[in-house]
Amino acid sequence: MALAIFADIPARADAVLEQLAGEWVGRGTGSARPGAPQEKVYCRITNTSAGNGAVLEQSGRCAVGNDTGALSSRIRALGGGRYEGTMSSPVMSGQARITGTGSSRGLDLEAVYEDSATHNRVKAVTSLRILDKDRYRMVTKATDLSTGGPVQSSEVLFSRQ
Repeated sequence: MALAIFADIPARADAVLEQLAGEWVGRGTGSARPGAPQEKVYCRITNTSAGNGAVLEQSGRCAVGNDTGALSSRIRALGGGRYEGTMSSPVMSGQARITGTGSSRGLDLEAVYEDSATHNRVKAVTSLRILDKDRYRMVTKATDLSTGGPVQSSEVLFSRQ
């Protein structure tokens, strides 16, 4: 008798990820580098549901001050309020692995990556809070793991387009 392996079968649709699917515009404030002042942030993001609703694929661009860059992520629901995936952004050298937890109100995701400017290892915590069907708030705080000092932070309010 053959043993079936189900590791590649996606979990059932995830309500939080499905709420985040769509076209979004975000405005807020943030700093992109250690010691940089807070500046205006503007983002255009497309969040696409995949894997029968168990995966959220994100792509878009954000501008902080005069700098702009592409970002992308892939978040997969593991079940039981747990999530994992990958992300990349202009502040990262390469791609970072993300892990986190969630509830009906949003997600808390953590990533460790190499900062593209300082080449130091950084830990970032990003919280996505669903405010209603057409708005969510993203707050990111990053810390340099060698010094414990702040690296970047941002708070952006996204509205569905």
